[in-house]
Amino acid sequence: MKKIIFIICVLTLSWGLYTTRAQSKEKIPYFYEVISNPDKTIDYAFGVYPTRSEYVKDSNGGGYTKMRVAVINYAKQDLKWNDYKVYILLKNGDLFYNYTTAAKEGELICNYVVKPDETHIQYVCFEKEFDVNQIDKVYLSLLDNKFFPLIYTDGSDSK
Repeated sequence: MKKIIFIICVLTLSWGLYTTRAQSKEKIPYFYEVISNPDKTIDYAFGVYPTRSEYVKDSNGGGYTKMRVAVINYAKQDLKWNDYKVYILLKNGDLFYNYTTAAKEGELICNYVVKPDETHIQYVCFEKEFDVNQIDKVYLSLLDNKFFPLIYTDGSDSK
């Protein structure tokens, strides 16, 4: 009888831990696109994470919004990131893009290299303060004036 009670307790505890862990997985919504050419010399995914943003106040009374982005390089050679721009369209019609920072290293640099099969996390900065809920659409602009509308996902596929 004690064994049966013990087994029931273990099963109940295990089920409770499992359901708690499953419910605690946070959904992180993001905008993304996979960009490649036919011979796969260019092959990467780009994502923008608006809920991973913050407004940073500077000493002059102004500030900027910094937002997390990620690049996953699937190609067999390095991907050179050349200050490409993230455009944000707000629901009120405002359209703006990130600015070039003076950073030479760290999380705010605008030019960097992503090695094959690596993910690079970076932040882009906007001179505008805005709320995540105001965002209507997000685009990636490359230097050759190619614009890619990013696809929104609610983060259900997040790990």
